[in-house]
Amino acid sequence: MNKLFKIPPKTHEAKDGSGRKVIVEHRVGRTSVAYTAEMLMDRLGLENEWAETCSKLEKKFRDREMFDKLSDQVYAGERAKLSGAVKAFRSHLEKFYQTQGIAPLLAFVPINDKDTGLYIQAFVDVTSHQLVVGDVGDAVIWSESVAIRTKPMADMFKRSQSTARKLLGRKDVNKDLAGRLEAVVSGELPKWLTYNTPE
Repeated sequence: MNKLFKIPPKTHEAKDGSGRKVIVEHRVGRTSVAYTAEMLMDRLGLENEWAETCSKLEKKFRDREMFDKLSDQVYAGERAKLSGAVKAFRSHLEKFYQTQGIAPLLAFVPINDKDTGLYIQAFVDVTSHQLVVGDVGDAVIWSESVAIRTKPMADMFKRSQSTARKLLGRKDVNKDLAGRLEAVVSGELPKWLTYNTPE
């Protein structure tokens, strides 16, 4: 995916007022390039993989309903591969620009009335999140899109913290459970949970 966005190095003066110069080696902004999911599936060869698999399935399964069901499952798998490729590209960009102290804003956002497209909306400072490179309009649409997608998760997280606070006040919560609840309230949770049956 990196090839689709790569350009020769270009120096930009940071828009955060710091006066620093940053070197960007990827296209930034909707006017440079925006790929729909279908375009990316085609460019990454995932569309061909799906077509080849469907061709094999069609020979195996004469029942149209069964074929359609399997074809949809295969397509969902190819879309999952695309999602993984986008995550890997985002991680690559974050590592690539880490030494300059900037991070990419990269998401599928509306590009017209019916389509969403992937492009690098902007670069921001890794600590202050001030706009460094790119158009403010592109950064705004990134913020809106990401907020809409993640708000339900944030709301659920707040609910879990509120529930944990209420549970902490109960007399039947032992020391072990209290410690686990305090971790939820503070947000200092382990990366992985292990199964512990409450005693």
